[in-house]
Amino acid sequence: MLRNILLVYQNNSFFQKAFEMALNLAKKYQARLHFFALMNRDCLSIQSSAENTPIFQKLLDFQNVAIESGIDTVIFTSCGELAVSVSQYAQQEHCGLVVIGKRHLQQGRNTIYFDAVDYLIKYLDCSIIIVKDNATPYQFSSEVIA
Repeated sequence: MLRNILLVYQNNSFFQKAFEMALNLAKKYQARLHFFALMNRDCLSIQSSAENTPIFQKLLDFQNVAIESGIDTVIFTSCGELAVSVSQYAQQEHCGLVVIGKRHLQQGRNTIYFDAVDYLIKYLDCSIIIVKDNATPYQFSSEVIA
């Protein structure tokens, strides 16, 4: 049974759709929703802690919505490489599902993020859902629209 869902935070307006999907699944399966955010080391050195960053404050808003819906939540931040950090956290917390929002960008843009998603698809031990914003005329055959 699905007990833990990991939602990877993206600092863009599209994250809302991924959050809604993860929240609906958490409600359906009465699962704990884990918010995962990758932090910039430079940002953390300027701020005294992760809790003082704008990203963390945004996650608190999403967390409050989930809590109001009766969902148990946790926020986790990391400074490591996205793919490795997400994979390690998912394994450590026994997450049965990882939800990632992915905008369809032109090939060659945001390469680091695409590499992380490809890594997770290949090496993650649990299921993964990639939520896209819209269908586009040109898609790679490995992409699925939710």
